Amino acid sequence: MKKLMAVIAALAVALTLTSCDFLGKGKTSGTKWNKKMTVDGTSITTTYRRFIKKLSASDKVTELKTTIIIDKEKSVLSTDDGKAVVGLAFDFHATGNATNKEYDFVLLGFRPTNGSVGNTKDKLGFYIEKYEGIKSDKASSAAEAMSEDKEDEGDSGFDTNDSSMGKGNDPEYKSFSGSYPMTLGNYISDDWKEPPADSYKETDETFEIYVTIKQPTAGKYEIYLGETKVAEYEGTVKDDDGNCIGGAAVYANTPKGCKVVVKYSSDKKATKGLFADEEEF
Repeated sequence: MKKLMAVIAALAVALTLTSCDFLGKGKTSGTKWNKKMTVDGTSITTTYRRFIKKLSASDKVTELKTTIIIDKEKSVLSTDDGKAVVGLAFDFHATGNATNKEYDFVLLGFRPTNGSVGNTKDKLGFYIEKYEGIKSDKASSAAEAMSEDKEDEGDSGFDTNDSSMGKGNDPEYKSFSGSYPMTLGNYISDDWKEPPADSYKETDETFEIYVTIKQPTAGKYEIYLGETKVAEYEGTVKDDDGNCIGGAAVYANTPKGCKVVVKYSSDKKATKGLFADEEEF
């Protein structure tokens, strides 16, 4: 009987680990101003896993300045299965109930590794895309994925192993295209861009990326990498004064075998509408 119970217990653990293959591995910690994100894809059986988590479940942002600091020593940024992407999402909105959510957001993704010359999908680069109507069936249970932090709410983010957040030939996102400053247009298959020279800094230990979201004209987002305005567009959700408002979130895509350890350090003086206080989670 003891042996039988031991076998049953082992099977239960194995089934739990298999069914939750991509759950509980993405987590955040720290404060609103200094948020650390760890997303571990080294043991997943799927090709990709994506993690997105709001910096604060309740606050809205109109302007934000953040330094994204990748810990190269603790991260695995490239494997034969792909290269990790880290980024910042903003203009983040969720609608629906706890079991049937849809998410809208703008995602700025950054790939901090170089690959083969001539292949733009392997080279150091960034993209900006706007996602609309991403359904909760592309995400894990928000309660399971978000359980590391106090702001454990259904609209705070998701953790998914879906191969794409879009829908193949009918994608649920659009690309920012053209030369700087880019504008929001239709989906294009390869929208990676070369980042401005002053937008990142690499050392043996870290890779830093400098992102600023401004709104000098109410209702119009401007996106900066370093000192370069790389994109702009008209927001849809606004406050009574006409300013665009939405959540801000950390993001990572870790292909199979990759891992990212990242810190987001936000500048209080260059932030508006978010982080009304300095409460720690």
